Amino acid sequence: MRKWILIGIGIVIVIFSSYVIFSDEFSNIKLIQVQKIDRDSGVFSEEIVTLDSDEIKIFTEILKNAKKEKDVFYDMKNGGDYKIDVRYENDTVDGFIAWNNEGRNVFLLRGSENETFSIEDENQAKEFLELLK
Repeated sequence: MRKWILIGIGIVIVIFSSYVIFSDEFSNIKLIQVQKIDRDSGVFSEEIVTLDSDEIKIFTEILKNAKKEKDVFYDMKNGGDYKIDVRYENDTVDGFIAWNNEGRNVFLLRGSENETFSIEDENQAKEFLELLK
């Protein structure tokens, strides 16, 4: 009896681990739309659309490595530095607002899911900001 319980627990752990390892919430991205926001006036720049699969892959890898928090609410002083819309192949859209906290991190707020992403690695933050330009 004890043997079957341990086998059952082992199977559950393997299934859960596989789900965590292989799930990718940012898969099947078709394009990324970016607009820079002027902090003083709140005016959006012209939209830049990224269709390049290599840039999309870098974008998703950086977000997967970012520190993520769920069910959080922030009230920021300014409206952010970038507005990012991620369009998936099934035509759903995720919207992000990004803040460049120079020298510290890049902070992203995903309003639809009440999630935040903090890119704290300096090299990844620089690479992420380069993608947005």
